[in-house]
Amino acid sequence: MVGLDEISASADNIRRASDKQELASRKGKPIDAYTVAQIYSALDEKDEAFKWLEKTYQDHLSTIWQLKVDPFMDNIRSDPRFKDYLKKAGFEFQQVPED
Repeated sequence: MVGLDEISASADNIRRASDKQELASRKGKPIDAYTVAQIYSALDEKDEAFKWLEKTYQDHLSTIWQLKVDPFMDNIRSDPRFKDYLKKAGFEFQQVPED
């Protein structure tokens, strides 16, 4: 499983983490959907990030609690779907600061 410590702010490191995720899935290792969503968000691939967030929600993964404060989700915070997703995930909505 790709851990947060393996993902850095640089695009090259994020792409390497994404490659590790793909290799791990080929080897039959479990992939945490939230981690995949983080990678896609960091790559600014919003549609894919939301697709994997939905999987996180559907799988009832406990990692969803990080959503409001996770810096790897900064690229999708301004997207209207983020606010909708916060509500869906059960967070009491508060204004999400934009950069």
